[in-house]
Amino acid sequence: MGNYLLKKSLIVGIIILFTCSNFVSSISGYSEVTSQVNVAVEDSYKPKEKVVVSCHTYGLPIKLSSEIEIPYSEAEKLFEKINNLAVEIAKDSHFEENEQLYEEVITLAKTYNILSEDISAESLKTQFVSSLNTEKKESRIMPLSSNRGAALFCNFVTTGSGMQFPIIILPRLIPILLTPIPRAFLHWSADDGFTSCGSYLTRTGFMAGGMQRGTALGFWGVGFSVFIPPVMAYGFIGYALFVTCTAEAIKPWPPNNPPVISDIYPPNNGKNIPITLSELSFKITDADGENMDYIVETSPDIGSANGQKMKDGTYTVSVSGLEGSTEYTCRVKVTDGEDWTNKTFSFTTIPVAPFVLDPNPKDGSEIVPIAYSQLNFTLIDYQGDSMDYTVETHPFIGSDFAKGVGNGTYTVNISNLDYFTGYTWYVNVTDGIYLKHEKFSFRTLPKGLIILHPIDDAKIRQRSPDNNYGSSDHLDIRNEYGASSGWAEDSLIKFDISTIPSNVTIYYAYLKLYYYKKVDNNPAGRDLNLYRVTSNWNENSVTWNTQPSYVSQPTTFATVPSTPGVWMKWNVTNDVLDFIDGSEVNYGWKLTDDNYWGKTDIPWTCFRSKEYGDFTPYLEVGVDD
Repeated sequence: MGNYLLKKSLIVGIIILFTCSNFVSSISGYSEVTSQVNVAVEDSYKPKEKVVVSCHTYGLPIKLSSEIEIPYSEAEKLFEKINNLAVEIAKDSHFEENEQLYEEVITLAKTYNILSEDISAESLKTQFVSSLNTEKKESRIMPLSSNRGAALFCNFVTTGSGMQFPIIILPRLIPILLTPIPRAFLHWSADDGFTSCGSYLTRTGFMAGGMQRGTALGFWGVGFSVFIPPVMAYGFIGYALFVTCTAEAIKPWPPNNPPVISDIYPPNNGKNIPITLSELSFKITDADGENMDYIVETSPDIGSANGQKMKDGTYTVSVSGLEGSTEYTCRVKVTDGEDWTNKTFSFTTIPVAPFVLDPNPKDGSEIVPIAYSQLNFTLIDYQGDSMDYTVETHPFIGSDFAKGVGNGTYTVNISNLDYFTGYTWYVNVTDGIYLKHEKFSFRTLPKGLIILHPIDDAKIRQRSPDNNYGSSDHLDIRNEYGASSGWAEDSLIKFDISTIPSNVTIYYAYLKLYYYKKVDNNPAGRDLNLYRVTSNWNENSVTWNTQPSYVSQPTTFATVPSTPGVWMKWNVTNDVLDFIDGSEVNYGWKLTDDNYWGKTDIPWTCFRSKEYGDFTPYLEVGVDD
């Protein structure tokens, strides 16, 4: 008899699961009914271990049904496939991810002749996909049973848009003893509700929100349910022996404290970490005293680890195969079973090849005296290996080589430099395994160098359009906040170039201003444009409203460096040549920040003016006498 009941239960399970696997709304909480395949089994037991399976279809163009007798073992196999499909759909109802399993179920059903030959697997699949796409757009999905809260001997309240059963609840008392009589059960269902429940035994509880279904056993309290179109609402409060609720969102009370990850080594953004490093370490703690599971991954992969049911403490991960000058990223993920904490940190290993630093003249220098007699550079090998180096120059002005040297600064004698000539020098160094090749360049000054200081400079300010700032000791450049905000500041500067002889060759002309301060956001990386001015102006009278006209396209720009305390330069060679030959009139230049900012704390670049005394702006003109 027991064996009979077991097999009967199995067949009933096949009926339920086959229905669920093809009618996703029953699994995922959908409300719209589409196609359905229903399997029923006759309530009988065959001596030859066979069962009768019936298949009924709904929602297709025609209604079809069939039944077949198959061995119990085959029915068990079909049950297992259907059960797997039901579980996978419950996890994620995306058809694409379950297509193979779905095909296996249909194939088995076809093999056992459970599905009629008039039904194609493709038509069932099409209906199945169509129902999923429609229901995902039009239906809300109830969560899986993991979003569940429960409590014993508790006080709770729930209200929302939905209904309860019984519809009306009033307290019940034994007339003589005035003792409360609890109700056997209470059920509520909400499309959008709120429930708060607390246990007197554990002093813990939960809060549920959104779509929910709940049941209370042994309830005593008051409540009501109202349905007056379009309003359908409910609410009740009371006590219960047991409450369970499944909802879109469940939060435990008191709130769970997620794990904390700290004391990471190597530290985040650590530099020059030895390639001999053998382990990473980190500390995990949980304020609730719960056991934790962790996962550690590295990229590039130098090691990984995981741990389960770990206490508060410091844990290590063995690593190997580190390479020099490489950035590694480590991801630590820790859970207490309820919340996850993720932390990512990175570090860079120490270079293994030698370094060539501090070249002198600096790379890109442009006004090197022709009397310069030495090149200087510093060699560093972080492992302390001895090094060999060679130095070559082009055009040739000197060379050198050495073997077995250590960390330090080295010089190369040079001679016969010529005026306004570009030179390139190469340093090659090896520690016997790794090679480093560096290239530097510089240009000597022209035969003649003319320095001119401004005859007029002034800032103009949009927010004070009638004010003159010609006596200010600084020149400011700032973009405006918006199209009509009025926060823009520009600067004007003009030089008398009549002292430049007309018979000299001009190699270059640079406008140079000393960047001494930033205000609000750092302007680093912003391009400051220089425009040629086309009408006259005077620093003692110019204002925003009376500013001179200027060309529509900038002559050039200069990019603001990362920190103040440096000279910035603009190449104005072509403009100066035009001023010299008379093709353009010299009214100087306007400096602006045209890069739209669009929010508060506008980057503000500040330069010294001629009124400051030191760090006076100047025009540097290289000429050939």
